[in-house]
Amino acid sequence: MKRLLLPTLFLLLSIACSSDDENATRSENESYVLRLDLVSSIPGNPSSSDATKTTGSAMEFQEYYSLDQEGAFMRHRERDGKTIEETGMYERGQWENKIPFIKFTYPDDSRLRGSCEVGNTEYLYLQENGLYKNEWGACDGTFLEYQVQEKK
Repeated sequence: MKRLLLPTLFLLLSIACSSDDENATRSENESYVLRLDLVSSIPGNPSSSDATKTTGSAMEFQEYYSLDQEGAFMRHRERDGKTIEETGMYERGQWENKIPFIKFTYPDDSRLRGSCEVGNTEYLYLQENGLYKNEWGACDGTFLEYQVQEKK
């Protein structure tokens, strides 16, 4: 009986004394189901034939979206050593032409949302090459392309 009591006591103590920071970090890393990493940017002048694609560290900023199972997202951008993060809600859908999209709804004061439409939404649509692309370049912004990183 004493042989079982001692290991059980150590197990209970190790669980009770685990760091909340470790648990918080673990749950943050495990909470996303889909991550979209920025892989390229293209100037948004559709009439320009010399629009060149910028990739990797040559881009003005690095960013990703992290989507969870409950319909929430976090967008993380790093530029000039500064980080901006915004959160909101997302929905996945399909347009009439069967092209899949993700609709992001931001807070009203978003600094990261880029869209041709008025309001607090932004869309990414799936291209034939497997990358998601925003629609902002169709008006006055930059086209941004994102690669899907499945949760490991």
